[in-house]
Amino acid sequence: MAALPVVLAAGLCGTIQAEYIDGFEQGYRFWANRGGGNTHVEIINGELHLGVPADGVATIGYLCSHAIPQSEPLVFSVDVVSMGSTTWRVGMWCEFDRGAEGAPSGGYGVFRMIDSLRIAKWWTDSSGQFGGIWLAEASMPALRAPETMRLRLMCQGDSLQMVGESVLRTNGKMLASVPFLDTPGVDPTLALAVNDNGAPFLHPPRNLACDTYGTAAGPGSAVIDNLVCSHPPLPPDLAIACTIDHQAKVTWDGSAVLLESSSPQGPWAPCIAEVGNVENRCTSRTSLLGAQRFFQVQPGRHFSVGSQSFIEWRTAKAVAGAPGGFLHLRPWLGHAVIHGTDLGEGDYLLRRDVTGVWWRDCVASVDIVAQDTTVEEGVALGIVLRAKPQAGFWLIEEEGLPEKHYVGRLTFKQPGNPLESALSITGPGGEVLQETPLPAVDLVSDYRLRFWAVGSHLRAELFDFADLANPVATCEASDERSPTGIEALCLTARPNGRTQIMFDNFCLWGVWTPAEW
Repeated sequence: MAALPVVLAAGLCGTIQAEYIDGFEQGYRFWANRGGGNTHVEIINGELHLGVPADGVATIGYLCSHAIPQSEPLVFSVDVVSMGSTTWRVGMWCEFDRGAEGAPSGGYGVFRMIDSLRIAKWWTDSSGQFGGIWLAEASMPALRAPETMRLRLMCQGDSLQMVGESVLRTNGKMLASVPFLDTPGVDPTLALAVNDNGAPFLHPPRNLACDTYGTAAGPGSAVIDNLVCSHPPLPPDLAIACTIDHQAKVTWDGSAVLLESSSPQGPWAPCIAEVGNVENRCTSRTSLLGAQRFFQVQPGRHFSVGSQSFIEWRTAKAVAGAPGGFLHLRPWLGHAVIHGTDLGEGDYLLRRDVTGVWWRDCVASVDIVAQDTTVEEGVALGIVLRAKPQAGFWLIEEEGLPEKHYVGRLTFKQPGNPLESALSITGPGGEVLQETPLPAVDLVSDYRLRFWAVGSHLRAELFDFADLANPVATCEASDERSPTGIEALCLTARPNGRTQIMFDNFCLWGVWTPAEW
């Protein structure tokens, strides 16, 4: 429950007025990542309650873009109201994109353990190899009263000074302080005889997150409140530079998504050009030939999921309790394959391991890879956008597609007419809003399915990989019953048949909006 006014003591720098990130008074404004069984995430009386099973984890996070200053620390803080006796840790950490092409991404964090306070650094190099170390720690007794945990970050030339702190929430009494100076060279840690890897992260972080873990001895639980920052976020910015080959190089803040229009009055839609991200700065190139184009940014994100990351997705039936088997999702030959036998007729959902991110204007695409097996009549693959759960989180392993949603779907062979495919859009309750028949797609080729939900305008497109500029079929509809919601993939199966679809590269560009329930 938020308490005003909010200030952060800053030592010699004086008192810094805090900027609320979340006081948990305005509903679910964060994304959540759940790992390990039945995880509980709920706001009760203005505080966030987290519960995880033994060895489980729950993480909540926010888009973040704060400059790390040279003259005073950037301070993040969160109130740890309580933590269960078998809770391994309650953490707060910020995550950084690569500082340069080929450099590692990673982050820094402060963690309230059962019997200590620790700070940590971790990184993922350009090959995807992960590493991490505890940098420093201080012994503490078990949490008996609410504490405020802080993470201070300040640039010192080409080094980063970080300090983890824990103080009593009631009076600010210092309980523990663990400092560390991360330098461009190899740093011996203060707590453990190991070395960290690489230069410090000095550019603005892209995510701020809190988490809690259970232990092997039992489940974990924690109550947190008042996540704040000492400085306001950087304003979204946008820069455009023309190149000699009639291209525009567009760069913008990584906590935003790029929108484009043919008119300064709109309508605006996500720009779906390929996006690169370095130092939490997004870069994209787009042609300047043809009609004039206008750009702006809105809070949001572009993300893409490749074949190896699909193993972190979960599958569930779109109708809770429906009969039939289950889908299996696995990497195969550099792609992802969904495979099911003895499935009940109907839809099955595939969802990534992040929930709670809601989109307004958005577009998503998925690549359908050439198949080496025959696809049964009636089998379809679709993109779900703006699925709106009735209350709480739509958990990734939870059965049931919310009543309000949109699906842009490709049916590979129409039931009873295998020489015809169909591109369709369905809306709330599964109502077919529009359908476009087309000659049966030849799955010896690769295709891309793309689905737009911008305002009330819905558009499904199918592309042959031989020409990704011009769709082979389109389907359009208009509906405004579900203006915001969550994304997913959807597979339509036939009864007693063998269903197998190979796919890759799920991408989404979207304007982020707080959850609405």
